[in-house]
Amino acid sequence: MKIAVDIGGVVKSMVDDTPIERAKEGIYKCMTAGHQVIFISKCAALYRVKLVEWLMKNGYPHNDVFFCDRPHDKLAIAKREKVDWMIDDKMQVLRDFVGQIRCIWFCTEPHRLDGARHHQPEFVEKVQVASDWSEIIDILLS
Repeated sequence: MKIAVDIGGVVKSMVDDTPIERAKEGIYKCMTAGHQVIFISKCAALYRVKLVEWLMKNGYPHNDVFFCDRPHDKLAIAKREKVDWMIDDKMQVLRDFVGQIRCIWFCTEPHRLDGARHHQPEFVEKVQVASDWSEIIDILLS
């Protein structure tokens, strides 16, 4: 199984660049179980080298990192790389994936999930939702 993971908001905090709790352990757990993990991230060209350096510095695998200029370009990369699962923290990105590639919406803010359940129930019904990396691992490895 091939798993694609967004970087900002999924493995790295968008607020202060600290690692998201248990993300690294979760990625290595998937790899130990025999799955391939790649990163697909929307990132300005200016910051791409810095983001790979951040992955290296924080002990993440960094050989398979793919960048795009627009969020909606992630689907094309995922298809080209034959991804089975996409993990992202943005609903607007995952909307492109629904019905094509299985998705996990990484949503750590209960009010966002509540709002989505109320205003966009059709989206929430079509994706897996995880609020932390232990839930992601349960989804992927069960």
